Amino acid sequence: MISDHGVPSVVCLGFFDGVHIGHRQLIRIARQIADAEGLSLCVHTLDGEVFGKGRLLTTLDERTRLLLACGADRVEASTFDDALRHMPGDRFFEEIIVGQLGARHVVCGPDYRFGYQGKWGVGELADMCRKDGIGCTVVPPVTLPDGRKISSTLIRKALEEGDRDTAARLLGREV
Repeated sequence: MISDHGVPSVVCLGFFDGVHIGHRQLIRIARQIADAEGLSLCVHTLDGEVFGKGRLLTTLDERTRLLLACGADRVEASTFDDALRHMPGDRFFEEIIVGQLGARHVVCGPDYRFGYQGKWGVGELADMCRKDGIGCTVVPPVTLPDGRKISSTLIRKALEEGDRDTAARLLGREV
């Protein structure tokens, strides 16, 4: 069910700090689904102090620019304020994902968490999507040859250690 507020879309969910090569894979797959279904691609991110992530790799403006360059038709950011921080996952799904973003199909990584204290994950998301007739695709993580998942945390660690080459390789662009 789509509210009057949301434009019917494939919605790609995540924080997307750094817009690294794992994020780019997620967006590539979401773009393919959007094109196949004749829908727009909306990428949803968060703005504000999120989950104690520490130093961010990108500002919201930088993230938005990179996400649009990766193929998003629009980027929507929810402010991670007290109201959102305490919102239950089912309410976040109905009000934000379906109502505000107009999700007809949702794409996320396997570690996607939402709702108060991150209590909801991809299993609950898939169940809610199925119940509402919304498609749901969970994209496996992009990993390094040694099996480590590419993540913003791994990139931050490389930068802290002064390894700009590794950070650039994981980001898929210069640092």
